Amino acid sequence: MYIQTERGRHVGMAEKTLHRFRVLLLIYEEGCRQSRMVWSTFGADDFNVYALKASAGAKLWNYTTGRVVHSSPAIANGVLYVGSYDDKVYALDAATGAELWSYTTGKSVLSAPAVVNGVLYTASEDFNVYTFDLP
Repeated sequence: MYIQTERGRHVGMAEKTLHRFRVLLLIYEEGCRQSRMVWSTFGADDFNVYALKASAGAKLWNYTTGRVVHSSPAIANGVLYVGSYDDKVYALDAATGAELWSYTTGKSVLSAPAVVNGVLYTASEDFNVYTFDLP
């Protein structure tokens, strides 16, 4: 995987590149294995969250938020959770990218969400930690 820096340089994370998918500027990645399907998800400076099929590098879906996405996604029970500079945390169907719900915090959500024992934890630049009981 390549990451394009703000100065336009590409930083490789492995010596051999299997696939290349161009997005604008920085990307933040989380991998997932579910129901025999392996994919990679990441947010980008173009306001999108992307899911790629890991075996082919083909785009499965993308979801457009209101601003930049620097939060690495978390995935639990088929739901992808991610924050955005648009002050929201999103719950997306991990297989399709469809929005299940979103919640508006007081400021940008830059931290990576975490799911522990059925609870989603995320922090916002409003100096609060938000928790959500998950079904």
